[in-house]
Amino acid sequence: MSYLLQVFPLTLLAGAVGLWIFRKRSTRFRISFLGLILALLTLICWPPVAWIGARSLEAPFLGTVEPREPAQAIVVLSGHVVGPSKLRPRAELGRDTYRRVRHASWLYLDWLAVPVVATGGSADQGRAIRAEVMRNRLIAEGVPAEQILVETRSSSTWENAVYTRELLQAEGIDRIALVTDAVHMRRAVGAFEKQGFEVVPAPCCFRGGQFPWIMDTAVPGYRALYTNELVFHEWLGLIWYKLRGRA
Repeated sequence: MSYLLQVFPLTLLAGAVGLWIFRKRSTRFRISFLGLILALLTLICWPPVAWIGARSLEAPFLGTVEPREPAQAIVVLSGHVVGPSKLRPRAELGRDTYRRVRHASWLYLDWLAVPVVATGGSADQGRAIRAEVMRNRLIAEGVPAEQILVETRSSSTWENAVYTRELLQAEGIDRIALVTDAVHMRRAVGAFEKQGFEVVPAPCCFRGGQFPWIMDTAVPGYRALYTNELVFHEWLGLIWYKLRGRA
């Protein structure tokens, strides 16, 4: 669910409405109000704020691109998947899911050849099953079809863990290398550990690594807004999972 992506236009609207409401107040007051609105918009779109936020979630996993310990299986969590349409003949992985699948494929081919589990249920109004689309991409990346298991019922991180536990329990597998975005890893690890898994983090898509000291980082932009959206979503999700005993 989007939070900050909605906050941006709503803040602009609130600023315009506020300036109209306060049109009879002093010029100094209206300038201060406008400055507050602009400061808020700048912060949620500013790369340094996005980097700090991502770092707050990713710090425990920096330097763990290759898992530090062996595992019995590689589990890759689904993200966005787009179903087929009149202009798209088949379902396609969203950028986040594609990068996770690429990382899981690399782990299988260059780290440890163990079963790979793709987990994720229906997407895009039921026109695609995330895990099935991921399976096709894993095969295209070189992972043998017979080494791929799919879990097709889940619609959340918690359900990823619950249904993957059911799938792997019959295989006697309880030690997994878990693949997902680094900002999502804390919540994902907590959910899978609650299901009795011993989790070896295998994060990808880091956003809070080494800070890029370039001119672009001083300019507010959509990428920073998107990262702040992910960070905000993950912190809310992590708190919610903690309150419900799911992480």
